[in-house]
Amino acid sequence: MKKLLLITLTLTSSVAMANYTTCNNFGDTRICRDSSGFSSTTHRIGDTYITNGSGGYRATTHRIGDDIYRGRDNRGNTWNIYDDLDNKY
Repeated sequence: MKKLLLITLTLTSSVAMANYTTCNNFGDTRICRDSSGFSSTTHRIGDTYITNGSGGYRATTHRIGDDIYRGRDNRGNTWNIYDDLDNKY
């Protein structure tokens, strides 16, 4: 779920979908760059993910309870990510 969350943050932060995205993990930090030149750094602090991207992009995603993440960026976008993988068999 955490990888999915970080990938989602990276993709939602890009204005246009890129042909490819390359990401590297360094502990609780993830650095990504896509083929259009957009780059972002996401830091995990507890249950909060803070993303800073090129062009002044900023986003924060918080974990609420066990199954939902809520995010907001400085461009007025909001999102919910539901983690229902624990209920799968």
